[in-house]
Amino acid sequence: MEIEKISGNILYYLQQKGMAQVDLANGLHTSTHVVNKMVHGKKALKIQELDSIAACLGISLDELINREHHHTEERLEVAQLSEAIGNPETAAFIMTLVSNLSEMETELAAHGLRI
Repeated sequence: MEIEKISGNILYYLQQKGMAQVDLANGLHTSTHVVNKMVHGKKALKIQELDSIAACLGISLDELINREHHHTEERLEVAQLSEAIGNPETAAFIMTLVSNLSEMETELAAHGLRI
């Protein structure tokens, strides 16, 4: 298992579900410090922990560990900013904007255009 991919997926699904790290921490009965280490790839996770994380996020274990989302440095910075402002709805909105911009860039590049 690639810890960076999994930590990125945790962050991705938190944003998609409009959840903050504190929400996941509460669901896992742990501290936000531990969850922060999880989303930044600084904590090795056991399969039981991964199963609990997936359940809290309302996704399958397979989605959590195998699905690959494109996590750019910019997206991680936006997610960290969103966590700092403490508004999951704003965080989800920002992540959608970043995702849409990335998709537009890809589409334009396919036609030889750049933003």
